Amino acid sequence: MPGSNISSLSPDAMKISVTATSTAKPALGRSAVLRVVKATLAAEGLRSADPWEVAIRFTAAADIRAVNREWRGIDRATDVISFPAAEGQGGEYAGFLLGDLLIAPEVVAAHARQYRTTVERETAFVIVHGLLHLLGYDHATVSERRLMRERQNAIMERIGHGAA
Repeated sequence: MPGSNISSLSPDAMKISVTATSTAKPALGRSAVLRVVKATLAAEGLRSADPWEVAIRFTAAADIRAVNREWRGIDRATDVISFPAAEGQGGEYAGFLLGDLLIAPEVVAAHARQYRTTVERETAFVIVHGLLHLLGYDHATVSERRLMRERQNAIMERIGHGAA
């Protein structure tokens, strides 16, 4: 996929790569994405002075649908897909590497309309949600869903977007 780098690395030891395909139009700019990532990691007790690494790629709905079909067996576009580095074979060697997030701005915008919120807030929400997955949170059970929702709400409050 052709892409453009909409932000480089953060000024801390933390490495946050944010890219977008030529057709993806993220609602948040570089500084806002970095602020959401840093606030999420700080809320989970991780220091930005440590060399945490995460890659965020904004992509077209058709592309995320193909990835969702291939990796999850679900043939539809979704707003965010997380690829935690600590999962699967070799995960024990991930260290500071958190993983990758794929985000489809088209789907995020549709969800923002559906939930009657701003595209900026919904974009921040999917970044928080995806990062929590990279950190090991899930929502497969009622108790996991409750815990993840509590963390998402606390982080969204922290970054000034209010609870869901």
